[in-house]
Amino acid sequence: MKDKHYSKLSVVLFALLVFMSSVPSFGAGDEWLLDVWGSSPNSVFVVGAASTWYGPTEGNTILYWDGNAWHKMSTGVLNSLSGVWGTSNNNVYAVGAGGIVLHYDGNNWSTVVEPGTLADDLTALWGSSEINIYAVGTIYESLTERCAVILHFDGSSWRRVYIDAVNNCKWLYAIWGTSAANIFAGGGSCILHYDAYGWSKMPINLSHSISGIWGTSPTDVYAVDSYGGVYRYNGQVWTTIRDSMYDNDGGDIWCNSANDIFIVGDDPYPEPYPNYDPVIFHFDGVNFREMEYPTSNYLEAIWGSSHTDVFAVGGYGTILHFDGNSWSLVRAGKYNTLREFSPLYGSKEDGSNYESSYDLDHDGDIDGLDLAVLADKLA
Repeated sequence: MKDKHYSKLSVVLFALLVFMSSVPSFGAGDEWLLDVWGSSPNSVFVVGAASTWYGPTEGNTILYWDGNAWHKMSTGVLNSLSGVWGTSNNNVYAVGAGGIVLHYDGNNWSTVVEPGTLADDLTALWGSSEINIYAVGTIYESLTERCAVILHFDGSSWRRVYIDAVNNCKWLYAIWGTSAANIFAGGGSCILHYDAYGWSKMPINLSHSISGIWGTSPTDVYAVDSYGGVYRYNGQVWTTIRDSMYDNDGGDIWCNSANDIFIVGDDPYPEPYPNYDPVIFHFDGVNFREMEYPTSNYLEAIWGSSHTDVFAVGGYGTILHFDGNSWSLVRAGKYNTLREFSPLYGSKEDGSNYESSYDLDHDGDIDGLDLAVLADKLA
């Protein structure tokens, strides 16, 4: 299970996952959507896992927006996917569990890097052209030790170009650049920079892993960490422009301009605890403002073609769209209301505590003690 997306799951969410894992098959609405990218407003790709479980045999999801409707695409493999990027709608790459790399030629998806050959897990990718593409992730040195890895595609083949052996970067989660000679990759308490000569660690004070990077120019680059901290690079130094805004399990950022920046994440400690809420922030270059949104599911990734065309994706097949004025729910999974499903903590009349007791509708009454018994109420 990927650290970026699941490292802080609570006992409550774990119980939900155990319940849902008993479902024999997965369909629309079960997917955990992890990344989104498009070549135009009418050509958008979304990738993820087929369910709440992520792994090399857990299944994957690729959804495609053609401007009129969402279509599910077939890959022929079972590896969950966590990153997508391309140069056009007929030259798209996706990466994921096991270190797999898939390619889409406008008609079909095919495997171009077999799992386990160059990396053990790949989480994101970016390129400056169709013959200069990088993918980032991790390799396992042992059962407990990891090491960040970077792969490069030169138009002919993929090869490993970087393994972090000295900077203690265990995993890379994000990559973005302004040119072939100015690329940023972030992950486990580090940000790496490529300047055409090689990769090096950048000076920055981090307490948490970097989970998203985007920018508008070489002197205006932003990174968000896994607890909502936001950092800005002015071409010389990184500075913190916002401390942790929420305690979340992952986050992502997309920039339309220096005064039009969107950030998504998840807050597992809203009031009343222990509900789980997504968060969407907008940064206008001066202030951060929390936006209103029509979902209670996790949000993992964000991308847009303009200020009036922004997509955010996340748990249980959720897809949101921003039209420049407000967010709308364009795709909701069948578990979209699970965020409203929370345990009720309290005491019984005899003084003992409620254990595994659940309040489905937040009316203060116990609706049941067993998730399996409550399955029909969730349908």
